[in-house]
Amino acid sequence: MSQQASPQPVSRNVGDDSDSATIVEEVAGLVREVLDRPDLSADADIFDHGGTSLSFVRIVAQIRQRFGVTIAVAELDGEAAATTLAAQVVNATSSTSQH
Repeated sequence: MSQQASPQPVSRNVGDDSDSATIVEEVAGLVREVLDRPDLSADADIFDHGGTSLSFVRIVAQIRQRFGVTIAVAELDGEAAATTLAAQVVNATSSTSQH
C-alpha cells in the first residue's frame, strides 16, 4: 500500500471575501442564539455542543427565513457547523445572483 496522502475532500467552507464572512457570522449568530452558546466558534459542530435534532431544525428554519435558502441536509455529510451551513447559503445565493 502506498504512503501517499489521500486526496483531500472538496472544502465545504466559504471563502474569505467579505460577503461570505458576513454570512458566516450571521449563521454563527443564529446557531449561538438557538443553542444559547454565545462563545461557540463558527466551525464547532452543533451536535458536539448541545445541539439536538430539534435545535438543528430550528437553525435550518431560521436560515431559510433569513436568507431564503433551504439547507440540503443530505449534502452536509455529517458536518453540522455554522461554516458548513453558511457555505450552502453562499453557494445558493451566488448561483441565483449569477442568473
